[in-house]
Amino acid sequence: MLFKILCVIVLNLPRNAKGVLGIVGGQNATDGEFPYMVSLRGENQLHYCGGSIIGSKWILTAGHCTSFAVFIRYGSVFLDDGGGENTVKVKNQILHPLWYTDLIPYNDLGLLELEEALIFDNNIQPIKLPENFEAIPFNVTAILTGWGFMENDTQTDILQKVDLILFDDNYCDLELNQDGNFFNSSLNTCAGDWEHEKGQCTMDSGGPLTINGTQWGIVSWSYKPCGILPGAFTRLANSNYREWIRNVTGI
Repeated sequence: MLFKILCVIVLNLPRNAKGVLGIVGGQNATDGEFPYMVSLRGENQLHYCGGSIIGSKWILTAGHCTSFAVFIRYGSVFLDDGGGENTVKVKNQILHPLWYTDLIPYNDLGLLELEEALIFDNNIQPIKLPENFEAIPFNVTAILTGWGFMENDTQTDILQKVDLILFDDNYCDLELNQDGNFFNSSLNTCAGDWEHEKGQCTMDSGGPLTINGTQWGIVSWSYKPCGILPGAFTRLANSNYREWIRNVTGI
């Protein structure tokens, strides 16, 4: 039987021989291809979640990733260049006020305010967010990006990208509510592929799901083994979420 666990921190999660830790079915990204992508780091500077640049001093991520963030790394597809460059310290961790968890996280988004403003260039750019009540482009190809562990417990150094379908709410409800009413279409969207061979996994949490330069989702939770069913994303077209982001950041 399928079971559900959060895509949070790899050390605390069980592993399955069928699963891959990190983006499933992806390929290497190239420098500058996803200039909004960042890696969240703890005090030890190790990657544990993803996030996206939405302003020069603001990072958007999952709520369950927010309180651990001490640094971010930006402007590179590589997790570590050996010199500790392209890192900036987090000034404030701001969790959505309605965030809570009950087996899975709900209202799963948070913001990180940086101590120093990022200087935008070809490798460092903000991602666009949907406007209030903007129609979600269901059943089209979206792009998920993230870092994580690959097969044989080998961690990739290079940002991975994968094409997924942003499924409509009816399909998400059918696929993700098999063991209980976990998927909530007012809070979540879902994305995957028809062959059940691609998707998100541990350490992809907080990462962006984008279509044509707009971010529609944040990696929140998924069934394991990774990729066997669509992954659930925080639904950024939710007008309450969009208003909260605007009220906190001005963006």
